[in-house]
Formats: sequence, structure tokens, C-alpha cells
Amino acid sequence: VNNILCDKPLPIDPRIIAELYGYTVKFSYYNSNISDKIASYITDDNIIHINNTMKPKDIIFAIAHELGVGILGIDRKIIFQRTLCENPSFCSNSKDYLANIFAAYLLIPDYSLEKVSEWIYVDNALYCASNWKSYSDALCVNEKLLKYRMGEIK
Repeated sequence: VNNILCDKPLPIDPRIIAELYGYTVKFSYYNSNISDKIASYITDDNIIHINNTMKPKDIIFAIAHELGVGILGIDRKIIFQRTLCENPSFCSNSKDYLANIFAAYLLIPDYSLEKVSEWIYVDNALYCASNWKSYSDALCVNEKLLKYRMGEIK
């Protein structure tokens, strides 16, 4: 899993969690007309289909998002659009809101927030700007997702 999704061990691996809860993750190839539009979807038989042409951080988020759809009982007939995966919305009027919130809390639990807070503290003490890319790379998550969990965006 780690070789496919990230170049280092994942702090939280949603594929392993999905398998523990009885879900199967399948990576799919789509033609160019579709691969630019679709990120993922989940079927009634608990198979999570992932577009494997996305960046690793987006694949990780898509798996966690679809796991949220399954566990929270959200409508499975909705395909998670690639643009919404790459730039997730945390607005309550978004159709992906609950699954995105689930994914954010699954991938960045409170103990990870404490670690990021320590990194920010050290950077500030050294008169360095907060390096969100470095923090998000360490957790293998999208910067926007991390900023949401840290309270930087609503």
C-alpha cells in the first residue's frame, strides 16, 4: 500500500481501515475523457473504486472520503468528482460535506494536530514561516485538508 500511495509509511492508511471494516479498494484505469472527471465512487457491495491517475494525496483522501460515504450511510449513487477531491469543500452546503469531514478527521486525528502545532511552534521560534507543504507531506495529506483541521479555514 505505502509504495502505491506514498513514498513513506502512512501515519493513517485508509485502505487498511477500509479492509478492516469489510470494504474492498480497487484501483481503476479510465479513458482520458473520464479520468479527468472522476475521483472515486463506492458500490452497494462495499467496493471503493479509485481513479489511480490522481496524485497519491488525492488517492488517500478519496479512499477516506468513500469510506465515510459507506460508514455514514450517505447516498452511494453520487460519484466523487476529481476537482472536488483535489480541492475539497468543507462548507455545510456541499454534497460531499459529511464524507469530507469524516475523511479529514480519519486522516488527521487530534494527536497529529498536536504534532503539527509543535512543528509550527518550532518554525515560529526560529522566525520561519509556517511550512504547510512540509507538514502536509509528513502526513501524506492535502494542504487544504490540514489547514481545515488546524482551524485555518472554515
